[in-house]
Amino acid sequence: MRKRIEHYSNRGYWSFGIFVQNPYELDHGEKPYCQLNISLFDHSWWIKIPEIFKPKEKWVDTTNASWNEDKEKPCGFMDEIRKQYGFTFTSDCLHTYYGIQPGGWTRDDPENSDHTKLFWYPWRLEIVRHDLLYPNGDVYHRNTYPRKKDEKHVCWWEVFDGWPTGEDKHRVEAQVAEFVVLNHYNKTDGVLQKARIRLTGEVREWRPKWTRWLPIFKKVSRVVDCYSDVELGTRAGSWKGGMIGWSCEWREDECMIDAFWRWYKKWDGN
Repeated sequence: MRKRIEHYSNRGYWSFGIFVQNPYELDHGEKPYCQLNISLFDHSWWIKIPEIFKPKEKWVDTTNASWNEDKEKPCGFMDEIRKQYGFTFTSDCLHTYYGIQPGGWTRDDPENSDHTKLFWYPWRLEIVRHDLLYPNGDVYHRNTYPRKKDEKHVCWWEVFDGWPTGEDKHRVEAQVAEFVVLNHYNKTDGVLQKARIRLTGEVREWRPKWTRWLPIFKKVSRVVDCYSDVELGTRAGSWKGGMIGWSCEWREDECMIDAFWRWYKKWDGN
C-alpha cells in the first residue's frame, strides 16, 4: 500500500527527477520499505513503497576498538548501506544515482564510495563573490572568486574565532551581529523553548561561466544566518537533534531582525 510521507513546496530552487532509495533509517520494529521521490519544479513528493531492493550489508569489525577490552574475541556489527537509483535535473547539472550511497567518495576505493555522477551544464552558474555584511548591509569582508594565490576566504565562524585581529568574540559580535530572543512553544508537547539567536548577514553572487564578467545574467542570494544557543523544534532533545543553525532570506528593504521574524511566521516548527 503506497503512502505519501512528505510533500515540500517553495523550496527556493527547481528540479525535475525521479529516484528510488532505501530510507536513511527505520524506526524500531518498522517493516523495511523503499522511498520514491518525485520532484517537479519547486515541489517534491516522498512516497513510501514496498521494498524492491535491500541495502548492502557490511561487517564492521570493532575487535581492536579502544573500548573493547577483549581483543581475542571477534567483535563487530552488521551495518547497512542504503542504495539509490534514478536521476535529478537541476539548474546546474544532471545528477545520477546508480548504487550504494555510503555518504562519501574516495578515488582509492570507488567500489565502496557513493555511486553517483554529476554532469555539469556548460552554462552553469559559478560563484564570483561571497560577502560578509554588517547589520546595515555594508561589506565587512569580501571573498572573491576564483581565489587568488595566498588569498584567504573567510566565514563568520572564523571571524568569531578571532580572525584576523584575535579580538574577543563578544566584542566582534557587538560590531557585526544582532540578537533576538525567541519564545517558541513546541507544537508537539507545548514546552516553551527560549532561545537567544545570533543574526549575521551574507550575500553571494553567481554568474554563468563564460559570461562571468557580465552582470546581466547574475544570480544574487542575500540571507541572514541564524544561530541559536539551544535546540529548537519538535526534535529538540532527541537523538536526531533540534535546529541550531539555518538561514533565511534578507530583503533589501528590511533589517535582519525583520527578516528573521518574517521567516519565523512561516516556520512550521519542525
